[in-house]
Amino acid sequence: MKEYLPSLSLDRRFFLAWGVFVGAAFFSPDAHMSYVLKFVLKVAFYSGAFFYTLYALFALLPPNFQEWAKNVLLALSLICAFIRFFAGYVFNMDFNQVLLQTLYNTNLAETLAFLKSQTSSILLILALIFGCALFLWVCRFEWVISRRLNLFLLGFIGFGIGAHVGRTAYLSAQIGSLNLAPPEVLDTLPLIKETRAVYFSLQAGSSVVQNALNQPYPKDYLKVDVDSVPNVVLIVGESASKNFMGIYGYPVPNTPFLSGLEEREREDKLA
Repeated sequence: MKEYLPSLSLDRRFFLAWGVFVGAAFFSPDAHMSYVLKFVLKVAFYSGAFFYTLYALFALLPPNFQEWAKNVLLALSLICAFIRFFAGYVFNMDFNQVLLQTLYNTNLAETLAFLKSQTSSILLILALIFGCALFLWVCRFEWVISRRLNLFLLGFIGFGIGAHVGRTAYLSAQIGSLNLAPPEVLDTLPLIKETRAVYFSLQAGSSVVQNALNQPYPKDYLKVDVDSVPNVVLIVGESASKNFMGIYGYPVPNTPFLSGLEEREREDKLA
């Protein structure tokens, strides 16, 4: 066991990558839909288990590859954690397939106008990035874990995950189903959640394009009798929120027609 389970060294990169995800959890919509402390502790456990397991695997690599892998892991972790923070703090949304598809369908002009209106949020993120860089520069803390403690911590992680899976299986059995995987685990793990969101978003987009290409147009689609087509007005506001509508004070003028009607009504009342 000692040959295949070397000692570990948890440096400042480990604690920073772990800490940013725990901090971003406070701004997640899921935290405010349940008990905040319970959700944050869950994120802390699974994030810590995820990074610790990766560091245990990195310890099996040559020293040069270890440093490269840890730097890449830290960079990806910071990017994903700041995306989670920005999505939760600004949009009050989770980083998922829905948010990505919304961003894909947003035109560039509206995106730039939105970013200009979020100067304070962008400055806050820049300040947090500066704080992370300062932490890496100032902090020289390193925790060297012995083989025995490493084995104990890996066992503790396995026990915690097993207990969570067992609880989920027990609760699902009470309602007549059997589910061994806690549904929120994959949406909690760092990097895994973001990878799944990007993958499913690209998969959905490619399927839409593929279906459009596979569905041929009718030969006479340009010769449709205009009188035979009824006038249909379809207004869909399924995902609309007044928090992001210009007529209700949103800084991006994305509802010019409705805002014009409101202005005209206000002028009529004053007249």
